Amino acid sequence: QTLTQAHTAADGVGPAQPDHILPNNRYIRDADNSSGEPGTNFYVYDNPGSTMSIQAAVNAAVAANQINVFAGTFNEDVNVTKQLTLQGAGMTQTTVSGAIGGGGSTFSIGASGVVVDGFKITRDGNTVADWNNAGLNSAGLSVQGQSNDAEVRNCDFEGNRTAIDINNSNDNFVHNN
Repeated sequence: QTLTQAHTAADGVGPAQPDHILPNNRYIRDADNSSGEPGTNFYVYDNPGSTMSIQAAVNAAVAANQINVFAGTFNEDVNVTKQLTLQGAGMTQTTVSGAIGGGGSTFSIGASGVVVDGFKITRDGNTVADWNNAGLNSAGLSVQGQSNDAEVRNCDFEGNRTAIDINNSNDNFVHNN
């Protein structure tokens, strides 16, 4: 599958939709390789009316897969519990805004070897009226519970009480944020 095919499939335009993209999936996955093994890359788009979800792709992925998130705004919390690379289109292109009433962090890292690269990370409710709302996420990104070797790079953290919360974890890399 080419990136153009993936984008066409995400838009739902054109007669030649790749056969490995199923209706109602909330992500797009690479085609199986010649050995019949599943593809290792997932694609998530922000299209009008789309229900694509970063979390859905994370849930479907296996360790060492990559989730490619294209330009747009995604209102969701993302909980990563396996070794994955989450690649945004750039800190000025891809925004993830944690929902009010979410899990406490817009991105929650609970596995070793996770890479988060190229996102603007914020939260819903950044208004004077909502600032003291107990349902707001308190951290943009958290690394918790012996999750070692996480890497957070090229991200912009805006409007979070705490940008990055690393707790009970070792050998993490945080740079160019």
